Amino acid sequence: MLKEIFNSKINQVSFSVSQSKVDSIRKKDIEKTGVRVYSDGFIGVAGQIGKCDSGKLTSKAVENLKNQIPYEYSKDSKVQKKISVTGNIPDEKQLLIKIEEYLDFCRQKYENLIFFNKINVTDRQISLNNENGLDLYFSDRFINFDIVFKDKTTANIMDGGVIYQGRDFSLEQLKRYTEKICGAYSRLGEVKYGKKLPVIFSSYDMLVMMKFITDLNGRMYGSGGSIFSNKIGEKLFSEEFTLFQSNDPFNSIPDFAFFDAEGGLNENYRFPLIEKGVVRSPYTDKKISQRYSLPYTASASAEYDGVPSLSFTGFEVKEGEKTLKEILKGEPGIFVGISSGGDFTPDGNFGAPVQLAFLHDGENFVSKLDALQISSNIYDMFGKDFRGLSSDKIDEISNEKYIVFEMLVDKL
Repeated sequence: MLKEIFNSKINQVSFSVSQSKVDSIRKKDIEKTGVRVYSDGFIGVAGQIGKCDSGKLTSKAVENLKNQIPYEYSKDSKVQKKISVTGNIPDEKQLLIKIEEYLDFCRQKYENLIFFNKINVTDRQISLNNENGLDLYFSDRFINFDIVFKDKTTANIMDGGVIYQGRDFSLEQLKRYTEKICGAYSRLGEVKYGKKLPVIFSSYDMLVMMKFITDLNGRMYGSGGSIFSNKIGEKLFSEEFTLFQSNDPFNSIPDFAFFDAEGGLNENYRFPLIEKGVVRSPYTDKKISQRYSLPYTASASAEYDGVPSLSFTGFEVKEGEKTLKEILKGEPGIFVGISSGGDFTPDGNFGAPVQLAFLHDGENFVSKLDALQISSNIYDMFGKDFRGLSSDKIDEISNEKYIVFEMLVDKL
C-alpha cells in the first residue's frame, strides 16, 4: 500500500468596494488535507478541512479502499521540487492605504463613474508528497484587482472595468492604466462595419480558447467526439500559432500549481498541444493517456478529498516577436473589453456580441465604440487570420498581452 498526502493552505484578504469606497474587509484562512492510499489497483481517499489527525485520516482512506475505485496508474515518480514565487504586493495595512488613495483619485477624476466590486490578495501553499519519494511544494502571492465601473448616465449594471491579475502592485502604474481605460471610455469613436478588421483580445481572455478547451480534452478526442479527433500530425493552423498546456508559475499564475493533482509536471512546465500549426496532442491525465494511447500531459485536478481526473489546467500561446503596434501595421484595432454570450458551434464557427469595445492604435486605447458583433471560425482565426500574440503587455503590472485576429465586425 502506498500513502500520498495533499495539503493546501489559502490565506486571502478581500477588499469590497462600493460607491467608489472600501466598505468592508474580509479574511479567510483555509487549510485542506487529503490522504490517498493506493493498493491492488484501487484508490481510497479521505479529506478534512482545518487541522487534522493524519493517523485518523489515513485510517479512513484505507477504509475507503473497500469502495473499490479503480486507479491502476503508476506512482513511481520521485521528483522533488519546491518553488516559491514572490512579487511586490504591500501588506494589508499599506495596501488599504493605497487602495483608498486610488479610489480617491477615481472619485475626483471620474465624477460620472461609480467604481465597485472586489480586490483580493491571496497567499497559497500547495504540497503533494508520497512514500515513493515524490515531494512537491508551491507557494505564491498574487492580487486579483477586479474593479468595475458604472456610468451614472446609463441603466447598465456595469459599463467597464479596470481588471488585472498579477504579483505586483504599483499605485502610479494603476492610475496610468485607469486613465487609459477611462479616458478612452469618455470618447466615442466609430469603425466601418461589415468587413474584416483586426480584433484584439487579452491573452488571459479564454473566450477565444473555448473550442480548444472542449475539443482538445483527451476524453473527447479519444472517443471521437472532437473536431480534432484522429488529426494528430496534421497542420490545421498558422505556422505562427503554437499552443501550450501550461502550468508555468513564472509566466502566469497557474490555477493550481506547477504540477498537477497526480504529481505530474512537464519540462519547462509546458506541453505543446499545437506546434507551429500542427496538432500534437490533446491534454490528458494518466487514465486518459493510457486508455487512448495518447501522450501524458499532466492535466489532472482533484478536490482535496477526491480522486484525480482529467481537467483543463491552463493554456499559453507562444509569444511573437512583434509589438501590438507592429502587428497592426498602422491600422486601428478593436479591443474587446466586455463580451458576454459568445461561443463556438460544434463545427468551429465563432460568434460573440461585444458589449464594450475600444478602438486601439497599437499603443493606446483611443475611444469607446458602440456595441458590436464579431464572427469567424476556429480555422481562420488561428490560421490565415491569426496575426499573433504581442511581445508587449497590456499594462505594466500584469503579464497580459495582446492576441490579434482578423474577424468580421458588424453592428450588434
